[in-house]
Amino acid sequence: MNTLSQRLKEAREQAGLSQAALADRLRTTQQAIQQAETGKSKRPRYLLEAAKALGVSVEWLMYGDLVRSTEGFQDYRNTNVKEAPRSSQEGMRMLNVHESKLGGPNGGAIILPDVCDTVPCLPQLTAVQKAYAVYMYDHSMAPRFRASDVLYVQPGVPVKAGDDVVIKLDIGSGDLYELLVVSLRDVTAQNVLFVSYSDSQKRISLSRNFVTSVDKIVGSTSF
Repeated sequence: MNTLSQRLKEAREQAGLSQAALADRLRTTQQAIQQAETGKSKRPRYLLEAAKALGVSVEWLMYGDLVRSTEGFQDYRNTNVKEAPRSSQEGMRMLNVHESKLGGPNGGAIILPDVCDTVPCLPQLTAVQKAYAVYMYDHSMAPRFRASDVLYVQPGVPVKAGDDVVIKLDIGSGDLYELLVVSLRDVTAQNVLFVSYSDSQKRISLSRNFVTSVDKIVGSTSF
């Protein structure tokens, strides 16, 4: 499966545009386009605008012909996702991604109130009001998720042992909270038990007194 950077380059070349011409349309620099096409820019912020300029759908630009979900891959190859009508792009729901920094007291990332990016919503989450997206903050869940992967999260649905989840923890700092991306093992009346892929033999237990929510990861994409 090719990458976002490869699809961006493919669409630009098929549109007959140079990097400089595309940069001009997006009001950015040729260097920024070059970095996006070589994979050096992991989070290009102009995907929606690029899709419109290149005449492709942002879904195809983001995910290619297949969208990865926790149930496997959803195949878009027979739905012409690459050439979706522009009206669908303009009405696409976008999810906010908040700034984060490593150094949480439990080994996770501190989520800040400021929005640092927006990403296109997965199709199956379009009608889910509280759906959100986060960037994977390290390689603790590799090879399942890697740093900079976008994780799509659906709060409020039942979770079970073996699910990949986002645990939000109250750290007593106002509107800041800690986020852990883990593989769930059990939820009891007192504790939440989980492991990471990097150390799957070590079960970690957290008191539910500090757990704000345990939300299911329903999909992801890599840049």
